[in-house]
Amino acid sequence: MGYLVDKIGRKRAFFFSHLSFALSIVCILLFPSIPVFLTMGMVQGLAQSLSVVAQGGPFLMENSEETERTYLFSISSGIGTTASSVGQWFGGFLPGIFAGMLLVSAMDTKAYSAALWFVVLFALLALVPISFIKENRRDPSAKRSVFAPVTFFKRAPKKNSPGSFYPAWLPQSALAWLCPL
Repeated sequence: MGYLVDKIGRKRAFFFSHLSFALSIVCILLFPSIPVFLTMGMVQGLAQSLSVVAQGGPFLMENSEETERTYLFSISSGIGTTASSVGQWFGGFLPGIFAGMLLVSAMDTKAYSAALWFVVLFALLALVPISFIKENRRDPSAKRSVFAPVTFFKRAPKKNSPGSFYPAWLPQSALAWLCPL
């Protein structure tokens, strides 16, 4: 995804990811079936990863000074976590709110459909501030490898060898495999 974000630019990555997310929900609402749910779930995952990669480091680093970055990354992480928590909490109430407005049960598909249309509206409204982002585009003539990690390890093989990452990598991998049990 990083290569794609570098190619199309951060602003376009944000715009395309939000638009893809909204359109995937529209497809789910208009064509409700298991294959559509699965396919649009994958589209949403790709859109989310595109957005996270675009914002994660490059966008924040390009738009800040070195002295601001510690605070910027901390605040960005805090706001993201808070917004996610509050958004999911509020989103859980939406079917109930729309059920009351539509005079149907909160478990009725009409209430859930209305809640998802509300999400589509806000996803599309998010495109407005994204369109005002000023982007510092990279030099298009600059060469970048599609396989940046391979290039990274070729430059300093001893210092950056995969073996140097084992002390941190092994315990994390073991926990990832054992925690679901």
